[in-house]
Amino acid sequence: LFTPTQRRAGAVAMANVLHILSRWEEGIAWCERAERALPTPCAAAHSRRASLERCMGRMEAARASAELALATARSDGDRHIEGQSLNNLGIVAHVTGDLETARALYKQSLAIQRAIGNRSGEAASLSNLGNVTHHCGDLEAARTLYEQSLAIHRAIGNRLGEASSLGNLGEVLLDQDRPAEGLVLLDQAQELLDAIHNADAEFLLYRAEALRRLN
Repeated sequence: LFTPTQRRAGAVAMANVLHILSRWEEGIAWCERAERALPTPCAAAHSRRASLERCMGRMEAARASAELALATARSDGDRHIEGQSLNNLGIVAHVTGDLETARALYKQSLAIQRAIGNRSGEAASLSNLGNVTHHCGDLEAARTLYEQSLAIHRAIGNRLGEASSLGNLGEVLLDQDRPAEGLVLLDQAQELLDAIHNADAEFLLYRAEALRRLN
């Protein structure tokens, strides 16, 4: 028989897998199982639930879960989940149009990821900072952040992250009216996605836009 702590950890792990598989409602159900396994709050379950709610477009529910995860992580001294929760809150702020709050939250997350040596989290925070900077129209600063994120993804062998960073850089080049250069990076991103059997329609849309501008 499993202990309540083991059941909680297993439920969180299952929620993580279901998130990757885009089975978001099922993932939320497993987060709820993790929360029920013990009477104490579960920062990891609330953080994962925030990500799942966000994927489903339920931003207020995502914000509530991320805030609960953040408070629990700080109480527990869990810096990993603290950084993750700040990142989640930053994405919610960004999506809902509060760009300066998003930028501040991403910077806090980045500082924590660097402090704890979480290279994957550092790359994600740099990428998100790049997104909000891009959104604000500072293309050169966004490009620098995306390049930093790309370098880390390559160093740690995260091919999906590498593809995402290449795609982001391609988008910046399109916005700088450099479609030929953008197309090269978008094609590199698509090759990586094909190699890991990950379809992403957004890359195809940006690639089509680059071709349209070239023609």
